[in-house]
Amino acid sequence: MCSSDLPLSEMFQKALSLDVPLYIDNQIRFQVFAEKMLGLGRDKKNIIVLEGGDGLVAGIMVKVEIKRGVHYLAGEVGHMILCPDDATECSCGGKGCFEVLVSISRLLSRAEEGIPGHPESVLSSAGNTGSLTIEAVFQAAENGDTFARELLSEVLKWFTIGISNIILMYDPEI
Repeated sequence: MCSSDLPLSEMFQKALSLDVPLYIDNQIRFQVFAEKMLGLGRDKKNIIVLEGGDGLVAGIMVKVEIKRGVHYLAGEVGHMILCPDDATECSCGGKGCFEVLVSISRLLSRAEEGIPGHPESVLSSAGNTGSLTIEAVFQAAENGDTFARELLSEVLKWFTIGISNIILMYDPEI
């Protein structure tokens, strides 16, 4: 392995014999750029794109400039602490992080923990067989299962608080 004083993009350009600009960045920042160029943000200057998966991140554009931050942490909204008293530890080591509070694994864990107290729920049969899935929770809620609706209501509460905070911080147009 060799070291170089060249920026990473220049190292790739040199190694690949490229004579074109090369941009290296986080995927969510490319996504907010694409939204600005080709999507619903075309005529907007202030855009936020949220993406959930293994974590929760945001691409942030203010005055048509993608925000990265001094340490490239801008947009790590999943690690925004929404509930400091929550005991669930996040991958960052924090507790009460946005991404943990809205995660599928937390939802399913809370469902399994709560099943004994809700024997009337259709989720109790799925929990007993070990086949509890997010799809089962949504289906049960759609069919009027009170326990499933309580579980989803909690997740929606945290999404509402988190997204409200993001809106207040950046005041996006979309």
